[in-house]
Amino acid sequence: LCIGTASHGLMNRRWSGVYRLARAAVVHLAGWRSKRAAFSSDSKMADRATERQLLAGFHDLEQKKWRWTKRLSAVVLQPPLGSKRYGATLRVNLFIPSVSIRTLGPITLSAQAEDIVLSPETFAKEGTYSYLRKIPAALFRGTLLPVVLTFDKAIVSPDPGARELAAVVDEVALEQQRFDLVGDED
Repeated sequence: LCIGTASHGLMNRRWSGVYRLARAAVVHLAGWRSKRAAFSSDSKMADRATERQLLAGFHDLEQKKWRWTKRLSAVVLQPPLGSKRYGATLRVNLFIPSVSIRTLGPITLSAQAEDIVLSPETFAKEGTYSYLRKIPAALFRGTLLPVVLTFDKAIVSPDPGARELAAVVDEVALEQQRFDLVGDED
């Protein structure tokens, strides 16, 4: 068992490569829009209809509801209504198992949408979390938005063919921005 980590420069090159792959996939997938069911702004790992939106770095479905991710993974999401005007919120529902914390220590997740790197979040304890980040309206130029998820560490077994395991994810979604109405008291 070894711990996979990446230096900042190497991570930027890997991110760039995964992101280029994600952008190319968006161009390819955009041609499918008229032939197949619409893409979703909510990719639940258990939903086979959104499985084609998982571009890279997601392992097979387990227990019919979640997937392990690799250190780098990519998904493409349809922007929700109003996102070109108001932006949206990226939500990643994940679980950090105790074995990961014991083996790796705190694990940090960050994401990239279009050319913007979203702020990281570090998880120091086992548990269920939601990584939430606002995405500005200016990023919603096209009909699909590629999102690259990056964990700073993953468990990597030295066995040939072994999986790289960063975290357990059950959903990646873009949600409409919510606004509190001010002065709307009756």
